[in-house]
Amino acid sequence: RPGAKVTKRAVEGAAEASPAKTAPVVALASLSRPPEPPDLNGALERHYPEAARKQGTPGQAVLKARVTAEGQVRDMVVVSQSAPGFGDACRATLRESKWSPPLDRDGQPVATFISYTCRFEVR
Repeated sequence: RPGAKVTKRAVEGAAEASPAKTAPVVALASLSRPPEPPDLNGALERHYPEAARKQGTPGQAVLKARVTAEGQVRDMVVVSQSAPGFGDACRATLRESKWSPPLDRDGQPVATFISYTCRFEVR
């Protein structure tokens, strides 16, 4: 609110927040090993948009995302989708995935940005 001051007071018993250490973000071209996705077929099938599945409609979505030094996918943005629902389905698929961590030229885990295409096919 206007006029409020930050006093750095802590609530008794509360743990003081420590600054999060974040790995540097390195461009894909500068990595010694890019991140590798796990097998996503089962997750793609689970997250297939229900309306598209009922109609027998295949589809795809392209996402840009950050893969962390721990192999988690974060900061996802839908770049394109062939029909409504495929972008959200791709996001849900990637959110629960665990990738191999990207490594810099010294072999240290880092973060990087990727572009990933999810393809949904009726089986």
